[in-house]
Amino acid sequence: MRQRTAQALLLAALLVAPSGMIGAQQRFETAQFKRQDEKEKEKARQKIGITVQQQKAIEAVFAETEKQEKAIRSRLRSLYHDLQNLYDAYEIDERQARALRDEIATQQQNLLTLYANNENKLRRILNREQFERLRAQMKADRERTRHQHHQEERKEEKKP
Repeated sequence: MRQRTAQALLLAALLVAPSGMIGAQQRFETAQFKRQDEKEKEKARQKIGITVQQQKAIEAVFAETEKQEKAIRSRLRSLYHDLQNLYDAYEIDERQARALRDEIATQQQNLLTLYANNENKLRRILNREQFERLRAQMKADRERTRHQHHQEERKEEKKP
């Protein structure tokens, strides 16, 4: 009986230990990423020439925008799903389809308004020179990401 209990405990320890180690590794990697991320933020902040307060204000604007954008996009996905379900039927309820399309258009307009408000907020935080450096940095980041994406696509195309 004691031997079975000992074996069961050993088995449980072996099953739990790897997940605990994985969790510790993930926490380490996350902390390492955060340190690297902070270094990158500091480097970008200095390159753009903004204060720590401006950086925090920009991050707050971006965080709030992201939160609102996620909510709008979630609603859009639901609306598109409902519209597709409506179109899957042979008989289409035109009134319901029109209402869904109108709501989709409203949500798209909400996204455009969100982006416009974001642009205005950025201009209240930054002066012209800082804004232009920020835009140049954002453009360079997009180009770098696009270039990396194209390289990955080419690698995939070359695979047999």
